[in-house]
Amino acid sequence: MGRWFRVLEVMAVGALALSAAACDDDDKGGEQPCECPGGGACDVDGMCPDAGIEPPVCTEDGDCADGQLCDEGFCRAGCTDDSECVSPEVCNADSQTCRNTCAADDACPDGYGCVDGACSFGACWLDGSTCADDQYCDEDTRNCTDGEPPPPDEGPCCILNRCEVLTADACAAEGGSPNDAATCDDNPCAQPCMDDGECPEGTYCTEGEKRCLPGCRQDDPDTCPEGQICGDDNTCVDFRCDTDDQCADGEYCLEERGTCESPCGDDDACPDGYFCQDARCTNSCRDSEAEPNDDADSATAVPLDGGMATAGDGRLCPLNPDWFEVTLVEPGERLQIELSCDSGADLALALYDAAGNRVARANEEGCAETITFPEPGDTDTGSFFVEITGPAPADGLDYTLDVTLLPPVDACAADAAEDDDTPADATRLLSGEDSTTVADRTLCPADPDFFALPLGEGDGVRIDLTLLGNDTGMGDTLIFDLLPPGSPADADPNAPTALQPNMSAPDGDGNEVRSLVLDVGNQYVRDGSYLVRVRGQDAAQYGAYSLTAAVTRSGAGCVPDDAEPNDDSGAATDLMALEGF
Repeated sequence: MGRWFRVLEVMAVGALALSAAACDDDDKGGEQPCECPGGGACDVDGMCPDAGIEPPVCTEDGDCADGQLCDEGFCRAGCTDDSECVSPEVCNADSQTCRNTCAADDACPDGYGCVDGACSFGACWLDGSTCADDQYCDEDTRNCTDGEPPPPDEGPCCILNRCEVLTADACAAEGGSPNDAATCDDNPCAQPCMDDGECPEGTYCTEGEKRCLPGCRQDDPDTCPEGQICGDDNTCVDFRCDTDDQCADGEYCLEERGTCESPCGDDDACPDGYFCQDARCTNSCRDSEAEPNDDADSATAVPLDGGMATAGDGRLCPLNPDWFEVTLVEPGERLQIELSCDSGADLALALYDAAGNRVARANEEGCAETITFPEPGDTDTGSFFVEITGPAPADGLDYTLDVTLLPPVDACAADAAEDDDTPADATRLLSGEDSTTVADRTLCPADPDFFALPLGEGDGVRIDLTLLGNDTGMGDTLIFDLLPPGSPADADPNAPTALQPNMSAPDGDGNEVRSLVLDVGNQYVRDGSYLVRVRGQDAAQYGAYSLTAAVTRSGAGCVPDDAEPNDDSGAATDLMALEGF
């Protein structure tokens, strides 16, 4: 079919040429543009070559007959306005001929193609459907051409204020418009800007090119829905922050929610379940006013005004120890540090010196802990650091820390019985008496006192230790042991043969009295010199005391006298050492 149309096109062009050249052809019925004498034919210029007669001269289209127009002073067939054509034809301004209008090839009748908005006879269709299978429609000539069509030309296409290189069809399909290459490179059809504020809503100003392009603004969180932020590519993405650095200036990261928040002024400014602390919302442990005090460097100072201080309303949070700093100024001063709380939590109390060395620790079962530091007579001064640790619930554990500054005291003064620190140097009791009271005695730290008590088989015994305290009002937890004859100084107080107080009651002055009472005929007492060892509950205890020993003889057997043991020459009693000699 394509070749048939090509033949028709050639024939049509030839017919038009013959019609224009012939002005006296009765067979064609064409109208002569001139009249030559003797019936001669006009030449192609409308001249009678033989007679030299020129055709009518015109100055405007109105000087010519219908269907003609004035062209350079001569009348010829053609049009200059759509009104001169028969509808639906219109006047083509370039060819000055009447043609059918069209928007695409398929709007034209068979044998015509749409060229420049008008149906043109013989023009092939651009989709190649009017050409043979091995041909394509040349866009420039609108003729069917052998071979494959060349690839479509690509050029700059402006799409949503960005420049891309596309074919014309692809550009149109993307809703873009072709753009001049130079213009596209220098400014791809985008509004120039210096910052986001100069761009329309919904756009941002690019960093390098300084052009307004569609997208969110990274410095304006309101350009994205709640829960999203403007990403690096200026698109809104779901976001969870981890640190404050990821938030805008003046905001902080609420890590539990992964959102950036403005500082809060009170609890009402926080989400449900959160409270405001240090201008930040949190749903975890609410710190005390002492925070931050999570290490020695940030320890909260405890001023010992008047010798006492209470760090009340403390709160220990999980995995977050609390530290306090106390200062000893005068040599010999001592600290009494007491920790308490209402819960049954198991807390620990530790004390460190300025070099970071732990100098004391208390970790009894439960919450109540006490540290007394330093030992009497020590002259440590300077800053010391109190650490409170232990498991705490998620919402924290409330506690109270009391610190008392104890005045300097002299080292423990020896009493009249010293040195009575060994069994060999024991002070003898019951020298010919049934009861003996030893008063004005002082127990020094880690320095037990020994007393010798001669007993007979089955004797009844009562030993009373009265605790008289010390000038600090503390540290006087004393106790005694009744040890069998021959016991060493460090005899185990828990040994089956060692006896300890089995009674405790205050005396008339309110002093605690610890007593051991054995009835006459008991199975514990045998013949021999027993030892009464007075000691502290631990090595740090010291204080004044009095000791009373009373015996009720069973009457069975011989009762050792003051000289015992002296049963052979090797154990002979030195008479000169006895009182009265």
